[in-house]
Amino acid sequence: MQHFVVALLARLDNALYDVREREEGQGLVEYVTLIALIALGLFVAIIFFRDQLGSIFSLITDKISSQLP
Repeated sequence: MQHFVVALLARLDNALYDVREREEGQGLVEYVTLIALIALGLFVAIIFFRDQLGSIFSLITDKISSQLP
């Protein structure tokens, strides 16, 4: 019985160590951070260039509208 308890405690200790030392989620956090930074950069660029983008989209809309019957 004592050997069973020691083996069980050893397995529990190994399982807890594996959970603490696992780095699988680290890559996900890095990708989410990278995507968030890219989205923030795009957001700032859109705000900075909003007037120019608005005029470009207006030109595109006018050209498409002029081609419609």
